[in-house]
Amino acid sequence: MLCSGSGAREICPRIFRSGILKEVYTMIWAKEETLPRDEIEAIQFAKLKGTVRYIYDRVKPYREKMDAAGVKPEDIRSLDDLKKLPFTYKADFRDHYPDGLFAVDKKEIVRYHASSGTTGKPTVVGYTRNDLEMWLNNVARLACMGGATADDVAQISFGYGTFTGALGLHGGLEKIGASVIPMSSGNTNKQIMFLQDMGVEIPEGTMVNQAVYVAVDGQLCAVCAITYAKMRSSAAGLVTLCGYSKLTPVMLCDDFMLTESFLQAKFDIKTRRMAFPDRETARQLRQVQPNPEAPVLAMTTREELVSAAYAVTGARALRTAAKLGVTIHLIGGILGMLIMLVLALLGNTELLTPTNILLYQLVWAIPGLLVTEWTRIV
Repeated sequence: MLCSGSGAREICPRIFRSGILKEVYTMIWAKEETLPRDEIEAIQFAKLKGTVRYIYDRVKPYREKMDAAGVKPEDIRSLDDLKKLPFTYKADFRDHYPDGLFAVDKKEIVRYHASSGTTGKPTVVGYTRNDLEMWLNNVARLACMGGATADDVAQISFGYGTFTGALGLHGGLEKIGASVIPMSSGNTNKQIMFLQDMGVEIPEGTMVNQAVYVAVDGQLCAVCAITYAKMRSSAAGLVTLCGYSKLTPVMLCDDFMLTESFLQAKFDIKTRRMAFPDRETARQLRQVQPNPEAPVLAMTTREELVSAAYAVTGARALRTAAKLGVTIHLIGGILGMLIMLVLALLGNTELLTPTNILLYQLVWAIPGLLVTEWTRIV
């Protein structure tokens, strides 16, 4: 897709970004993207055959999968034969961790990447020099399709590490000539400063992640991540904090969207115990440094730990209910003994019938049932 001339404004509005007309604006990175469909399919088929043969000869676990499925490399005679090949599952990577599925010797690997491993062993991927070149070309193609050019400034806010996102975008954007700021994640104030000072453009429709910062007695003690949607972990944390009478959560986020009514609508929580300071007060509170020797008052968790958080809060509620139940029944027992003593002294022992005693016990059972229902709700 090429855009040029006076009619380009309607076709490619980004040509006129910042008022600068770009005579030719291309979203094509490689000539293969413009080939006729039959030529593309011919390339795909040749590469499919070569890949299947290469893997069959070099990756023993996958060769065993193909043999079990009754498929040989020579059985791949068209693109439609792709459906004959067995799937590779994430469990296969875990079973052959870390490099049991590699198709080359370790000496040919120039970089390792891996998943976070939050659900088990991380998925490890090894890259040869050719792999890196192919990968970065694919990212460059992706960036071009999105409208990135050599005139752009890109700020990478993915965390740099074994996760492929940051380094992949970094290398792909550099390939097309864009200026890259390897900011990584965190440090929100510095992120914003560079976005403004370096002229980084944020495309329309970009989803900006934010967080709810919670302070107790002026000390930052929890960060609840949100994406303007009701996340179970964040909602549970906010509901618990707002329902605890001894705490006053303080909203210190700069985001003008995170208002009291917004939190009520999105998280369905009662915010009457939350404090929403003005911008200047919030700025001063954000500058307060926590005491490293102070006890931990709150904890943030990943989604997988929500059940553990519920178990902790539920156990606390159960303990409170047990204490209240014992207290109520002790009061009821003591009061019952006093009533019987008074009736005996007054000579009205005819009131001490089994029916009256049973009714008395049932009346005192009602508070216990209410406490139990309260525990279930909490």
